[in-house]
Amino acid sequence: MSVQRIDSSLLNFTSAIANGDSVACNKTGGWYRDGWLMSIVRWFTGTAARDTNVVEAVQRVFDEIEKKPLVYNGRKTLDATDQPYLALAAGRVVIERYSGSKNAKLNAAINEVANRIIALEYRKAGADDYKSVEEASAFDPLSNLTTQAQKWMDQQLVFDKTKVDDKQKAALQRACRYPKFAEQISRDSITRGKFFKWALRDGLDVDIFVQFPAVRKRLSSAFLDKRLGRLGQEHLKMTKTGSKDVTLSFEGKQVSILDENSSVTLSKGYQMTVKAAFDVFRNKNKDVGNLEWTKDGITNWHVFKHGPWNPSSEKYESISFDKKDWWKQLPRFESISSEELQKRFGRTLKPGEHGMAAKGSRTTPDLNSLDAHGWLEVFIPNDSGTYDVLPIGKYATRFPASWKEYIGIAAATEPAGLQYPEENVYRTSRQHAGLLKGLDSRQFDLLMENLGSDMKKAHNKGLVFQALGNNCAAWVQTVFQRVLGDKTPKLYDIVYHETELAGPASYVFAPFKAIPNVPVKDFFLKGLFRLFGAAKGIQVQGDDGKSKFMSLSNSEFWKSGPNAETHNPAILVDRVLKGHFATSN
Repeated sequence: MSVQRIDSSLLNFTSAIANGDSVACNKTGGWYRDGWLMSIVRWFTGTAARDTNVVEAVQRVFDEIEKKPLVYNGRKTLDATDQPYLALAAGRVVIERYSGSKNAKLNAAINEVANRIIALEYRKAGADDYKSVEEASAFDPLSNLTTQAQKWMDQQLVFDKTKVDDKQKAALQRACRYPKFAEQISRDSITRGKFFKWALRDGLDVDIFVQFPAVRKRLSSAFLDKRLGRLGQEHLKMTKTGSKDVTLSFEGKQVSILDENSSVTLSKGYQMTVKAAFDVFRNKNKDVGNLEWTKDGITNWHVFKHGPWNPSSEKYESISFDKKDWWKQLPRFESISSEELQKRFGRTLKPGEHGMAAKGSRTTPDLNSLDAHGWLEVFIPNDSGTYDVLPIGKYATRFPASWKEYIGIAAATEPAGLQYPEENVYRTSRQHAGLLKGLDSRQFDLLMENLGSDMKKAHNKGLVFQALGNNCAAWVQTVFQRVLGDKTPKLYDIVYHETELAGPASYVFAPFKAIPNVPVKDFFLKGLFRLFGAAKGIQVQGDDGKSKFMSLSNSEFWKSGPNAETHNPAILVDRVLKGHFATSN
């Protein structure tokens, strides 16, 4: 069996596919012809897996080509010996050979190759080598694409917009400047859904989605599409100076991200590859890492340590919470206008007034507490007449990597930290809502004193996280009570056995929640919590400097009786959307 690399033998590979040879590929970029014995084996097992590997191998060839900006030295067309030309020929032959299969995975791979053929054809074209906006408005796919977009929006469980607005329609018009792409997504529902999330939900660049599918895939798999969509769409750019490139902001500097092995240097001399930076964001659910997205793009900043990583000293340089106006040391997140405050909260602040907001997010329009989160936002007026926003949220510092791990700590007590910036602000796939309160100067000073104290406490392992007791939303409720006193509304409070669960946990708890007698229900549920670690606790340093043991089973929640209240962020969202709170102070 003779194995050849696809990228160095595209002509031979294409010829073999066109001739109907039984071609197979490995994961390292090699291809070969099946022998007679393997052909017999595949007669029994089928060829879908083999054929999918072949199509995916061709996709990887296109992705490698995408890493290098195309430069034509003044030529309008490619020579037949150029790698992009050979890839286009191979891609077309592969689609012709393997189309018509009933295998979903193979068909998805074929569509990905089709997307890359379209991308390369438009990428090698001039900047204006496709339909103008004026032509697009009358172009046939626009009406169809708009209908499909509205249908997609109607199917979303949580979405801020209910109708395609002018900005979204402009994105659809932009897509129709690429006739081949518009035709492709009209029949490819998977790519169409990804496009709608990219362009309509997150408001990101249509040209990049069409012309750079591999870059788009890397951004999405690292969850950077959501960060860009929430904060800084302008940080992702396609440049067209001599060749087409895609750049992303790293601490305010535009850096090419086509080649993921290229190097970038951040503050404190912190150096890494583009791939390594993307990997940090890809693994955020397991480890927050040393990077975060801020107003300046990807930034050397640890959200729990509240400082950058210094590779020379191998230490985090945390800010000092003892300094006056300590928050001015934080990297900028965003600044918003009074109009934007009104849009987000249904009210605004008086000129020069500070504010704080209790926020909540949820994945589904119900009271499922497992996919919900609560956090605090602080609004500080600045010299430009807008408000600097500080989103801060409480999390367990240990992240469960699986449902098994989650169940193992579901009722346990874990060390907690305060994240800045708060992670959930970037969850554009969730429904967000919040309650904004204006603060006078005394209240603002009290708020920032408490936040600084809590952040120091978190650094000294003095904060805990309990899913049912001292959780993310309970911390926000406590901060509100410290600042507003008796005027504090009930934000997240709900009787614990009235909260809802999703996934495997719902099947575990459902029989016990259905018990009509409340004391009996409480007895069995708390017995179940003990099985899930309610007695597991940790030693923490109290405000008096003494160490104390904290667990769910010795918490105020546990001692509050059968109708004990927990804090569920989903109910804040529900209450805000139903007009439960007054919009004035």
